[in-house]
Amino acid sequence: MSIKLKHCLTSHATSFNPQSRGFDIAGQFDSLVQPIFPIGMPKLSIYLAFEGLNRDTNFEMRINSPSDELLSSGELPVPRDMFGHGRKVINIEQFVIAERGTYTLDILEKTPSGLKFLMTETLFTTSYPPKRHFQDGEVEAILASKEKIIRTIKSDFKPVDVDTVVKLQLSLDVNEKLEEGHILFPENNILTIEDNEYDLTGLRREMEWMFGRPIPQQQPQNEEGSAEETK
Repeated sequence: MSIKLKHCLTSHATSFNPQSRGFDIAGQFDSLVQPIFPIGMPKLSIYLAFEGLNRDTNFEMRINSPSDELLSSGELPVPRDMFGHGRKVINIEQFVIAERGTYTLDILEKTPSGLKFLMTETLFTTSYPPKRHFQDGEVEAILASKEKIIRTIKSDFKPVDVDTVVKLQLSLDVNEKLEEGHILFPENNILTIEDNEYDLTGLRREMEWMFGRPIPQQQPQNEEGSAEETK
């Protein structure tokens, strides 16, 4: 009987439960939608369940990025139970998701004659928020509305690898006055900071979905700062 992978579940945390003899999985996901990459995860947890094992088996696992870069690898010993099944949890601390696309797991069996490739399994996919397509007259209706709704958004952008903070402003009204200390959101969605380019396509999409929504009640200012302003 050939080795098969019954389950491959990706989550934020997986732990063994001694009472049920099972595993508690918290925050299981198969896709992530984010406005900005890279993002960091405090922990990436992968639960694997095998069947068809005829002995305690050593595997090698390799986690690959969408661009096929090797992100992590290691030996994976899996004990066999009386039914030929085996379970294992992989925990990776401070996992960085640097790009959009499909992240995969390669599993190879360690045999006396060397490594034997078994399978490639999809772990999860990452993407930007969907693009908002404004209907005919929708922008004009938002700008003409007497309701307290969002027409302008100001946001602080700070890449994870630099200390610079850039204050961005995006407005449905092209004649909206630019707030002091802010810059207009780049038309091509590319922002250059310290000779590095950052793609803000996902951030623009997230911000555009806010246009026309009711303005949230402003939180009272405190010592740590004030609420973000919207118009």
